[in-house]
Amino acid sequence: SLMLDKNQSRQLLRIITSSEHDFKEAGYTYSTSMSDKRIIELFPGGQNQVVEYEDRLSYVELVVNARLEENANQTDVVRQGFLSVIPRYTQQRFQTELSPLCYLLTLEELEQRVCGDPEIDLDLLKRKTQYKGATVNSNVVKWFWNVMKGLSKEDRQRFIQFAWARSRLPHDMATNNNIKMLLNFTKTSEQALPKAQTCFFLVDMPMYSSEEQMRQKLMQALECDEINS
Repeated sequence: SLMLDKNQSRQLLRIITSSEHDFKEAGYTYSTSMSDKRIIELFPGGQNQVVEYEDRLSYVELVVNARLEENANQTDVVRQGFLSVIPRYTQQRFQTELSPLCYLLTLEELEQRVCGDPEIDLDLLKRKTQYKGATVNSNVVKWFWNVMKGLSKEDRQRFIQFAWARSRLPHDMATNNNIKMLLNFTKTSEQALPKAQTCFFLVDMPMYSSEEQMRQKLMQALECDEINS
């Protein structure tokens, strides 16, 4: 965690406010416990060096810095992902690498740029869908979109999660030609549930004999997916 846990925060506060006698009794060394319970030295040989009472504030600062830097690599990956959505701004007169666009967006607009819209646009999804084993005029295709139209906002998100391992469509889906959903209609048993290959945004849909059967089987698949995840 990038933030100190409550137990460690309380411990550091006790160190700052403790009496000299209690501090020396504790026998602190220049080491600390990380979030995964590893004990690390705050500098080479620190585990063998006792912290003096007058140096306790410096010790606390070293502990805090160690915890804040604990997930630096993971945080940098998140930062790079953020900057892939919000463009960099590299002119020297600005003290940030974020585009001024950031400061023109509301929090809701920024969330949509980064995470996608929580409302699943069925018209957009339909335009970006390809079919195998059926055509756009096939009954099974028409039934599928009727079923999707009848789903709640939450169930539409569950379907996207089931099909693509994410609950929202990306903000650039309309213009990104690389994003397509593939509906593969298969001649398996009508008792079988739809299956998904999330890496490819691909859904294997049995050739059900009615719209109601398709709806029931799809909802069962979504429920099973939610339980398994």
